[in-house]
Amino acid sequence: MGRFVDVWLGWSVEVSRTTRSAALLAISGLALLGIPGLAMAQERSAEPEVEVLESARQLPQHTVKRGDTLWGLAGFYLANPFNWPQIYEINTTVIENPHWIYPGEILAIPGAVAVVDQLRNDRLDAGAADLWEPVERASGPQDSGRGVSWFGGPSAFDTSPIGRTILGGLDVEAYRAPALVGAGDFYRSPMLVEKNDFKSYGTTVRVIDGNPLHMRIPPAIRLRDIVVIELRDLAVSPGDELRAIRWHSGVRGFEIAESLGLLRVLEVEEGERVSTARAVVTHLYSDFSIGDPVIRAERFDIPATLQQVEDDGTFEVELIGLEVNQALLSEGDMVFIDAGSEAGVRSGDEFIFFDPRDDADARPEDRLATVRIMRVEATTATGRIEDLEDASPEKGSRGRRVRRAAGS
Repeated sequence: MGRFVDVWLGWSVEVSRTTRSAALLAISGLALLGIPGLAMAQERSAEPEVEVLESARQLPQHTVKRGDTLWGLAGFYLANPFNWPQIYEINTTVIENPHWIYPGEILAIPGAVAVVDQLRNDRLDAGAADLWEPVERASGPQDSGRGVSWFGGPSAFDTSPIGRTILGGLDVEAYRAPALVGAGDFYRSPMLVEKNDFKSYGTTVRVIDGNPLHMRIPPAIRLRDIVVIELRDLAVSPGDELRAIRWHSGVRGFEIAESLGLLRVLEVEEGERVSTARAVVTHLYSDFSIGDPVIRAERFDIPATLQQVEDDGTFEVELIGLEVNQALLSEGDMVFIDAGSEAGVRSGDEFIFFDPRDDADARPEDRLATVRIMRVEATTATGRIEDLEDASPEKGSRGRRVRRAAGS
C-alpha cells in the first residue's frame, strides 16, 4: 500500500492512503475545536540534499523524503520558514494540496539559485567536488559545522558553507586568547612608587555641564565627560593622554597611586596666573572626582605577541602590599612585590606565592595564589591574582617566578 507524508502547520506524519480521508476529517475537526498542530512528525528529517543542475537557469531541486515539510524546506533553502508558499506556488503541478507532500516527489526550489550558484563557485575555487564537504578553518577541528535553528533553518552559529554564505561567515571557533598584558590591564593597575617621583601633575577642578542643582557634593565624573584641569607645571598639548590617580598610604616609604581613568586633551588655554586644559574622559577605572591629581599617561609598549617560558623557580620575591587592605583576597585583586625592572622583572612574568610558614620546602601544588605582573616600576611591580587556592596570600608571603615573559 502506498505511503505519503501529511504536512500541516509545519509538522509531518506518515499514514496510509486508506486512512487519508479519516485523518483529514479528524484533524479538521480538532482544528475547529481550537486544538491545532496535533499531527506531529514522528521524527525530524535529515539535512536536505541539494541537486545542483548543470544550467544556471534551472532551479535547484529537492527530492521529498519522510519527515520533510514545506516549512522546513523553506527554512533551509530560503532562510525563512514563512516563505513556504513560494515553494508551493512554483510546484502546483506536483503538490495538489500544500498540507500534503509525498516521498519521492521532486520539488523545484525558487530563490535558491544565487545561493547554490555561489556555493558551487566557492567550492570549485577551493578545488572541491562535494558541495557540502567541510571547509578547513584557521583553528579548531574540521567538521561540517552544520547548525539548525528552532525554525529548521541555519542557526546563527552555523559554520558550514551555506551558513557562511547566508549568515556572513560567523565562526565561533575563530577565538584568540587575550594578550598576557593588555592596555586596559596596564593602565588600570595601581603603582607603588615614591610620591616625590611625580613632580609634574595637574588637578581636576571642574566638570563641564556638571551638577545643575549646585549641590554641595562633588559631582561624579562619568565616561565621555569633559573636565577642566588646572595644569600647574604640567605641560600638555592637544591629543596628549593623561591619567587620573589618587594617592593612598603605602608601605616601606612608598605611596599607592590608584588608577582612576584616562583622559585625552582637547584644548589648552594659557592664562596669566594659571593654565588650564579641557580633556575628555576616555576610560574610567574607579571613582573619579574633582580634586583628583592628573599625570601624564605612560606609553603602553607591551607587544601583543609577548609569550611566556618556564622559569626554574629560583628567583624569589616578597609580597609587600595590597591595593585594598583586606583579610581575604579574590581573583582579580592587585598586589605589590618588592622587585622591579632593576631586578629583571617584566610585565607578563608569573609568580606563585606560598604560606610563609612552609615556604622553605613548599612545592608548586602547595601554592596559595598565582600572580601575573601587570606593570613594573624601578624597584616594585604590580601583579594581578590569576588563580587563588583555598587560602589567600598575605603581606610577607614569599613568591617564586615560575614563568617569565619572553619576546620584545
